[in-house]
Amino acid sequence: MLPDNLQIRKVALAVGGLVFSIIAMLVVGYIIWSWWALPPKVFGLGAAPDQPIAFPHTVHVQPDKAGLDCQFCHRTVAEDAVASVPAVQQCMYCHKVVEGSTELAQAEIDKLQQVAQAGEPINWRRVHRLPDHTQFVHEPHVRFFTQQGLGTAQTCATCHGDVGAMVKLEQVRSLKMGDCVDCHRQYSAPTDCATCHY
Repeated sequence: MLPDNLQIRKVALAVGGLVFSIIAMLVVGYIIWSWWALPPKVFGLGAAPDQPIAFPHTVHVQPDKAGLDCQFCHRTVAEDAVASVPAVQQCMYCHKVVEGSTELAQAEIDKLQQVAQAGEPINWRRVHRLPDHTQFVHEPHVRFFTQQGLGTAQTCATCHGDVGAMVKLEQVRSLKMGDCVDCHRQYSAPTDCATCHY
């Protein structure tokens, strides 16, 4: 028979180990559950953020409306790594003259004009984002698809979906590794790790 102190220690260690194991399983279980049930919004589908100024692509892109080409606002998409987002001055190029067709549209244009008068930038919220350890260079992708005979809007739709039909811009493809690798294989593009990973 063990002395009382030793027996108490053994029981305390067993209880402590059991409590630690239960807590560890709960934490791991929560992490796994939250990854599947609550995916990070910046990397997930259906996570369209509200923008500081509503920008309905339907009004700006559709041919029967303004009919703007993607490169009119995203000027660097065909020559740089990133597709720039429009500055206030770019928006004001049109909206010094163009008024809203509804009260709601005019309210958003009024917000834009107030930001312009204050000399502040528009802090657009990112919609599409890849993990920090990956890189996506727009220029070769735009060049490749336009050489295949696609127009700018069709080229952009390859990854971004039918933006011209979106009132609120949202991510429509997973943009996860398998999605990108499948596309690279489909078009015989490089699939070695250094192509996308730093």
